[in-house]
Amino acid sequence: MAFSSAFPIIQGVAYGLESNEFKRLEDSVRAGENSYLAALFQMSHGFKVLDFVDKANEAAGLSLFSWRGKSVIYLTPVLLAVLKNNSIVPEKIRPVLMFFRNHLSTLYQTAAIISSISLLFFGQAFFAVSSLAILGIGVMDRNGWLPFAFRQFLHRYSLPVQIATGLVSGGNFDRIVSLLSVISWIANTNLSRKKALSESFSFQEKLTFESARDFLAGDLYIHLNHKYIHYNPIPAVPDINIGVCVEKFDQINWERHLSTLRRKLKDDPRFIARHGNPDQKTDREIVEITRRSLISFIDSVKERRILEGEPADYEKLYNYLKIITKYLEDQEDEITKTDIIFRLAVEGGEYCGPGKFQVVESIYAQIIGGNTDIPFRDKIAYCLQNERNQWMERLYTDGTQSSALFRTVGRVVDLQDVHNYNFFLNLFGDELGLRKAAADNDETAIFDPLEKWIISLNLKGIVQRKFWEEHSLTRHVQILIDSIGTGTQSISRGDVYNFWRDWIRRQNMSEVDKEWHISELGEGRLFDEDLETDDRKFNPTLVNLMLVDLGILIIS
Repeated sequence: MAFSSAFPIIQGVAYGLESNEFKRLEDSVRAGENSYLAALFQMSHGFKVLDFVDKANEAAGLSLFSWRGKSVIYLTPVLLAVLKNNSIVPEKIRPVLMFFRNHLSTLYQTAAIISSISLLFFGQAFFAVSSLAILGIGVMDRNGWLPFAFRQFLHRYSLPVQIATGLVSGGNFDRIVSLLSVISWIANTNLSRKKALSESFSFQEKLTFESARDFLAGDLYIHLNHKYIHYNPIPAVPDINIGVCVEKFDQINWERHLSTLRRKLKDDPRFIARHGNPDQKTDREIVEITRRSLISFIDSVKERRILEGEPADYEKLYNYLKIITKYLEDQEDEITKTDIIFRLAVEGGEYCGPGKFQVVESIYAQIIGGNTDIPFRDKIAYCLQNERNQWMERLYTDGTQSSALFRTVGRVVDLQDVHNYNFFLNLFGDELGLRKAAADNDETAIFDPLEKWIISLNLKGIVQRKFWEEHSLTRHVQILIDSIGTGTQSISRGDVYNFWRDWIRRQNMSEVDKEWHISELGEGRLFDEDLETDDRKFNPTLVNLMLVDLGILIIS
């Protein structure tokens, strides 16, 4: 008897949680103008809302939705996604289609609420009250009306509750999905424990003067320490107000940089979808829209109110922005400074949480070389990690463009969208030591361990083999040679000379000998070798020794 009373409450909670989740995920991907994923979540949302409607029809003694009617519900999101950018659609009708597409899931939510209210009058108060309560919480969550701590609690524990209530009250399909999710949760817990117990990498500082001499004489051999890719340096975070970014925006010389901003906006489909063609707007309108986007971005992070695709880790996003802000404050090059501000405002301003995270993480990686607060060894690690991320991007881009089939699919589902790339990144990012905070905070790109195991069963070995084939010892040395003193992501020459100066001072030798070697270093030589070649590239042999001291290379 007790269970028969509790069952409709549990079912109402399950229905409400599923409806809220599909709406929240659809809002996230729609903010990034991913029509395919938006349509997919809208279809799933429509499927769940039909359960509400059928339950209300059954209670009222009406016939259930026919398969013909359900097909219309399922196919409408796909049709809108196809028509959205189709050239056969007249421009006057396109805004109507966009409005309907953007509010379709709201219509679904309204249908669910009306169905639940009607069930109050048909004697199913337990289901109606519980589902309305959950749907109401979802509305408040999506509008930012709930306290931050409650929102975080809600996002963390909604899925386990959804799984549990689905097991109890769902149909056979819901129960199978819930059971697989439980198995995956157990597997994930076990994998996380193993990962926490795994041996971590730390820098060694083990190169001695004698071993350096032996290596130069050809008496020692070295090999790559694969463990180094799991080193995860944590930079010092400056105490600075990220609102300074807006101040720097207001100081931009628009006479010099407005044309650059216009070009950037013309290449941004999200801006065009929201605001139209930038060529049809005045200079003042362009600047005001971009400024509002930047302010919205900064405020949403400061107030922890990113409503579309809210990240789980606001602290890391905030810290990235603080480091970028400090760099902007100290940066004297006007072009570099303006480019970063434009990227924050345009690429991150009106994007979803994962999109904001991605652009901030990308800028952060770009400026590491010029950050005086980051230790040299961490700059080396960041430089190599940045190359690994670029390698993965090339692998993904080349793979998705490798055949006519992939190119055709890519035009439909937008394989270059940040959510789709994050999904790929989450497959291999941990094993290859990639920078992936944005992917970790993208709920649409998170999948359970069972799904990951199935997908990567054949791909994992191929990707890892290809990775280490292209990241040999020689390749690591060349990456650093190409990065020292060149480009915005460079390691400065001064950093390398300071490294060797500090290394000499650490050696077990007389002060006279130390001073002699430091004097030799001042002339650009060490161990009777030139540090730099005629084209101002660093000597590969000495870069090898530097990596041995750091522990990235190991003496055999």
